[in-house]
Amino acid sequence: PQSKTALYNIGVASTKLGQYEQAVIAYKKAIDLQPEFVEALFNLGLVYGELGNIQDEMDAYKKAIRVNPDFAPAHYAIGQAYLKQGDKASALDEYKILKK
Repeated sequence: PQSKTALYNIGVASTKLGQYEQAVIAYKKAIDLQPEFVEALFNLGLVYGELGNIQDEMDAYKKAIRVNPDFAPAHYAIGQAYLKQGDKASALDEYKILKK
């Protein structure tokens, strides 16, 4: 498909089925069509997290925040990723952003 929405939906369905590699491909294609597709960037981060790829997970969340600095789910997810790495101070910094 050449529709960002169709590709996004394929990503969502693939994620629900545990087909994470397929989800990554679909989300990346959707983002190629619309680089500022916050939800696709965020979901790409979630999938990378499921795959255990923390650096790509963080990169995807940070891109989502660059597009929309007020996108709270990405700030929360970055905080969670920092906690996975044992970086409580950075996690706390992200959580503080959520309180603003």
